[in-house]
Amino acid sequence: MVKKKGFTLAEVLIVLAVIGVIAALTIPTLMAKWREQATVTQVKKAYSVLSQTNDMLIAKNGEDYMLKLLAGTTTGSAAGCKKLADAFAPEFRGTVGYNMTSLLNNVIKLDGSSMSLLQTDSGVALPDGTVMAFYNNSPTCTHNAGSGPLSKTCGEIKLFLQPTKQTQLGINMFAFRLTADGIFPVGWPGDVNPYTSYCNKTSSVTHNGYSCTYWIIKNGNMDYPD
Repeated sequence: MVKKKGFTLAEVLIVLAVIGVIAALTIPTLMAKWREQATVTQVKKAYSVLSQTNDMLIAKNGEDYMLKLLAGTTTGSAAGCKKLADAFAPEFRGTVGYNMTSLLNNVIKLDGSSMSLLQTDSGVALPDGTVMAFYNNSPTCTHNAGSGPLSKTCGEIKLFLQPTKQTQLGINMFAFRLTADGIFPVGWPGDVNPYTSYCNKTSSVTHNGYSCTYWIIKNGNMDYPD
């Protein structure tokens, strides 16, 4: 009768050690990819819902609803920013009044350097823990943020995916332009902040990372150039 030979304790420990090394090398990469895909999904979803909400407001109030909404306000005024927040918040089941100081005051650009975005944005807290901020660029929708539809910009919408963490452009904060012709991710072709220059991991330009919103919408990933 042949006697079966099992594994020795040393052999089992060696196999476990090898498995542990492989896991240590691969799991962080897999987790990073999972987080990246989650971010891409959130940005695309926000863009879709914002566009749908804007279309709904147009259908309900007319093509010039933005001009009527912002009538009597001034550029950057708290009143104008809040009017934008009040118009969009219900569709997201959001609560208007989130304090934006900590999210806008000490911001990291994509290259790691610091800047401030502190303005009079009106913050909206969303049920999923994210935050949106609305800024009134022009009550007459004549702010020139680029060519084509971007030359008729009314405001800006910022999306903060991790409001408990320090804001970093292109990583956990993304932005959209609200125009008379619809909503466009910052960095859209013709934007004054082209994604080729303002979504670069080593560039030192002001607002570097701001245009990564368009990169994500266009490419579906966060493999930004350097």
